[in-house]
Formats: sequence, C-alpha cells, structure tokens
Amino acid sequence: MITARSIRFHLPMVLCAAITASLPMATAASAAEQARPASVPNEPVNTTATYGNWVLHCVSFAAATGETEGQAGHVPKDSCELVQTVQVQGQAQPLLKLAIGRPPGEKALSVTAVLPVNVSIPGRVHISADGKPDDAENGGVDLALTRCMPGGCMASAPLGEKMRGLMIAGKQGQLRFADAGSRMIGVPLSWIGFTQALAALDSKG
Repeated sequence: MITARSIRFHLPMVLCAAITASLPMATAASAAEQARPASVPNEPVNTTATYGNWVLHCVSFAAATGETEGQAGHVPKDSCELVQTVQVQGQAQPLLKLAIGRPPGEKALSVTAVLPVNVSIPGRVHISADGKPDDAENGGVDLALTRCMPGGCMASAPLGEKMRGLMIAGKQGQLRFADAGSRMIGVPLSWIGFTQALAALDSKG
C-alpha cells in the first residue's frame, strides 16, 4: 500500500557552550572574561512545522552565521520549502519526495520531485491535480527530468497559479512517471494541509 505522509526532519540544532571554572577572588575579573559565553543564535539553524501531510522545512542562514538585521545591511531570511514524502507500507526508504519552494533569487514557486533511480530517461513525469487520467483530469503539470544521483532522479517545473489553486481546492492528486520498462507508474499525492503549509511558506517571504 502506498501512502502519502509527512515526515518530521529531526535535525540537530547548532548551539555554542561555554565552560567556566572556579578561580580565586584575586582573579575574579579574569575569570569573568574567560567565562563569557560564545555568541548563541536566537533560533536553530533548521526548523520544521507539520501541516496535514506537508512539512515546512526552513534553514536560517542568519542563525548559522550569527548575523543579525542591520549587520552590513544584511536582513536575515530563511530558505524554506514544503515537502511531502510518499512511503510504501513495509519499506523503510521513501518511494519519492515532492518539494515546493522558491529557487534562490526568485519569487515564483517551483516543484521538484525526487524519483526512484529506475525512472525512464527520457520519459514523462506528470503531476495530476485530481489524479484522474490525462483525458479527464482538471489540470496538471509536466516536470522535466534534470539529473540523476545514487539517491534518486530529480524532475522539476514552475508551479503556476492555476495548479496552486487546484491543489488548494483539492484533496488528492497523483504523480505519474515511466519506469525503466516504460510502464507508467501512478503514485498518490495528498493535498491535505497544503493550503495552510503554503500560507506559512508565503509568510517567510
């Protein structure tokens, strides 16, 4: 059984610690100087929030470098994306992942799918907004295969306003791709929580 579910990314927080030692009163000033803690970011480098079957995953580069607003004209921003992981029941490794975010320096959203390595190249990768066959679906988007790595093959495309609207209004879609044997594989996707997750992503700028 194939199910679309959200997965929390348990990523370590980057923290600094200071170790102090007891010194005689005569060296109190020196001890206070040595015990001064290193600069600690006010927020973790990685954060996640779950909305239905979607996870908002953010990385704060400002927190990683310790920069704050006003430093050399720098305004801290997070790099965020929405992620849905599709799992096959009984298997530890995910079947595929779907990520939605904004590439660096761009305002438009894009969608990227990480597919199994046995995907057919060249071959069609398609997200159906309602999961119906091509001749009956209400809308969808074709993704272009870009590259393959040992962990999977990536396909991406811009996510237009129409497709966003269909995902917000819908409950379930489907991702279709051709495997190495040219067989079309249909994998269910869930739009549950997408509206709230997208609003949270947009609030990050």
